[in-house]
Amino acid sequence: MSLASALQKLFQSPENRRLKRLEQELLDLQEWKYSTDRELKSLRLEWEEAYDKLHHLMARVTKRKKALDRENDAEEPLAPAGDANDEQLALPPSGFVGTHGRLLEARRRHGLLPR
Repeated sequence: MSLASALQKLFQSPENRRLKRLEQELLDLQEWKYSTDRELKSLRLEWEEAYDKLHHLMARVTKRKKALDRENDAEEPLAPAGDANDEQLALPPSGFVGTHGRLLEARRRHGLLPR
C-alpha cells in the first residue's frame, strides 16, 4: 500500500463514502429507469402494431361479410309460399347466432370446410 492511498483512506470521511455509495445507487436507479422506459416504449409499439393488424383484419372480414351477404341475396331466389323449405329459411342455423352462422352456411353451400 502506497503512502498516498493510505493517507487518502485515513482522511476519507465516512460521509464521503456514504455520498459515493448514494451517488452510485442514484446512477443505478437512473439506468434502471432508462431501461424500463425503453422497454415500455417497445411494448407500446408492439401493442399498436398488433392493434393495427387486428383493425385491418376486422375491416377485411367486414368487407367480405358484406360481399357474401350481397352474393347470398342475389343467389337465393325467394321460395314460393307453402314450399317445404319455408321452415328451414325462417330458422337461424342451430348453435350459431349472427354472422358466424351465416358464414358457416355459405361455406357449406359452396363446399368449403368449416374453420
